[in-house]
Parts: sequence; structure tokens; C-alpha cells
Amino acid sequence: MEAIRRARVRTFSYARRDGHALFRLDRGNGDWLKIVFDAGRHLVLGFDHESPISPFQVGHLWPGLYEGLPDDLRPFVLAPDGEEAFAESESGPAVFAAATFAAWWTEGHWTHGALTLPELDVFDSDGAELLLSCMTPRIKLIEEGGWDAGLVARIERHEPLDDATIRALHRDADVSAVREAMRTSGYGAPFPFAE
Repeated sequence: MEAIRRARVRTFSYARRDGHALFRLDRGNGDWLKIVFDAGRHLVLGFDHESPISPFQVGHLWPGLYEGLPDDLRPFVLAPDGEEAFAESESGPAVFAAATFAAWWTEGHWTHGALTLPELDVFDSDGAELLLSCMTPRIKLIEEGGWDAGLVARIERHEPLDDATIRALHRDADVSAVREAMRTSGYGAPFPFAE
């Protein structure tokens, strides 16, 4: 959808690497959401730059954020090279990406760390509710952009799109660039790890 509307900065990205499906949402203001899909386990990780539990404000990750996180998911919470890293608590190695919330799916259910947030409501203060509400592009494309809801639903289902449909969504769409974006993102291919 972003290729069709010729977005200069991508909000959403999706890739498959090393047997994992990786989804990322960048809001452009420093907030981000990352979802890792793997067979039988998944991780949702996010950062709200205005959160009072931001490691940029407290100097480390909020205590308990990753308590109970399975070892095989830990590589996904490490800071990428060149990115500022934080310790998991006031002491310890600074190796983790800035994050304000995390949840993981293992053994058939969702769980999260043992956060203790005195005088704070975790759902209002960690940014999860805000960032998870940004997952669907419907608001931006249907309500703000005037796109046809039926066409957006077709794209969300990865249905085939002909050139005329692409141009109907954006008259100046670069069809070859859209086709390349579809190919590199796996558009139309079955989603891995679907049950």
C-alpha cells in the first residue's frame, strides 16, 4: 500500500529472515513496534518515546520487562549495531534495544514480564495500546486518503492486483515499483507459521 501511494518514508516493513517473519512499524517520531513470528512462538516489542518508563528517561529498561522471556527469543530484543543499548536493570550489560513494552506467545498463550509500575497504569504508560492501534493502515488510507474500503481489504488479504486496480488506488503509482515491492515483501505468498 505504501508503494502504491508512493510514500517516501515507509511506515510498515516486512521481511523473512533466518526462518522468521519480521514486521516493523515506524511512526516517524521515534516510536516503533516490532513483531517476530516463528513456528510456535511470537514476540511483540515496542517503544513509545513519550512513555515515562522509557529507558532514555530512567537510564535502563524498566525492571521486569523481559522477566520470563524465553532464551531463544532474547536475540530479538538486543540492540542492533550502531543503536544505543540499555541494561535490563540499573546494573548489568547494556545490550538491549530501547523498549517500553514486550509480550510473547509460547506454549499456546500470551505472557509478559513482571512489571511493577507504582502509580502508573501500564496500558496507558508503556505505549502498547497506542502502537498496537496503529497496526492497521485502514485509518490512514480509507479515512484520510479516501481509498475504497473493499480494495484495502483485498490488499490486506494479499489478493492479486492488476495494473488498473493499482492505478485506481493512486493515479501516479509506479506500477513496476509496486510489483517489485510486492515481490520483495512476499505479497501473495502464504504467510509462514499460519495455523
